[in-house]
Amino acid sequence: MRFWLVVIIFMTAFSACKKETIVAPTVPLKSFQYTAYDSSGVPLVSGTFNLYITDSSNVGGDWHFRKVGNSQNTGPQYGDGELAGGFSHGLLAINLNPKYVDNNVFLSGQYSATKYSGTWSYTGFPGVLNRGSFQAYK
Repeated sequence: MRFWLVVIIFMTAFSACKKETIVAPTVPLKSFQYTAYDSSGVPLVSGTFNLYITDSSNVGGDWHFRKVGNSQNTGPQYGDGELAGGFSHGLLAINLNPKYVDNNVFLSGQYSATKYSGTWSYTGFPGVLNRGSFQAYK
């Protein structure tokens, strides 16, 4: 009997440790149509991303992009992923690969409720590997 009591207590404690707290965003999800261009204005990547603003300076979300044509050296900005970033000095900066320490794509630009545009850069340990501009519309 003691054995089963210990097993039940252990299982209850273990299951309580696995629970995750989900924090709902304070601002509703915003979906944008995205296109990234190379330095000469040729489209490289297009798709959608969703943003939610968690507080006055932080954002999170997800993205779903595909390559346009035979675009090269876009970095890891095609497929699906999570994003994270924040507002600073009037700009919104986003990391499309926030769990990586290398092989990142960063977006930086002006943000409004209907438009986000600026520059993207693909970086690695050697530095900036490619860059261009992007436009995103709600």
